[in-house]
Amino acid sequence: MLRSALFFLLLVSTLPYALCVSLRAMTYNVHNAVGEDGVRDCGRIGAIIRDIAPDVVAIQEVDSMTVRSGNRYTLGEIADAAMMIPVFAPAIDHDGGKYVIACVHLSLTPTDALASAKIIGQETARYDKPVILAGDWNALPGSETASEIQKHFHVLNDLTVPTWPSDTPNECLDYIAAGKGHMSSGINVCVLPLTVESDHRPVIADITLTSEK
Repeated sequence: MLRSALFFLLLVSTLPYALCVSLRAMTYNVHNAVGEDGVRDCGRIGAIIRDIAPDVVAIQEVDSMTVRSGNRYTLGEIADAAMMIPVFAPAIDHDGGKYVIACVHLSLTPTDALASAKIIGQETARYDKPVILAGDWNALPGSETASEIQKHFHVLNDLTVPTWPSDTPNECLDYIAAGKGHMSSGINVCVLPLTVESDHRPVIADITLTSEK
């Protein structure tokens, strides 16, 4: 079954009023498909996604046609292996191609990350349908950035479970969250204990949403 491969903000815009919908969301900072073993392998990233069988995946740190990646379309290769449909959103020109910050990948600079968090809250408040926000926030639970986002979103994953670095994780940087404007619940929310494929561990959540506030 073909599904969307990545998203910035998943807007459940076709959800009828008061109707519940369930979906499996996943977020994964794939480190441009270069693992902790130094091997670049889009196939193994795609295989992980295929085995989890999410409806939608938020992918961070993927190149498109850059010199360092041999002018290859990294996201497309991952999507082919995952049997999913890629949606690429370039953020900046880089190394002869595009470097994507897909879904939400906030800055390592706290002031910039906080500014982005405020914009996310303002923009998503305009929608009257359920919103899912996922990605690498580069912010610890309880930080000013995370707290700003949590004014508008319920975090679904367990904030006591670290996601980075993948081999010996000690910080939670990766999140799946649902907008507070609509009822939502997460079941089977977990961090996958993968240690080699990337420097982050992926997070998955089976989510039930309803358009009834």
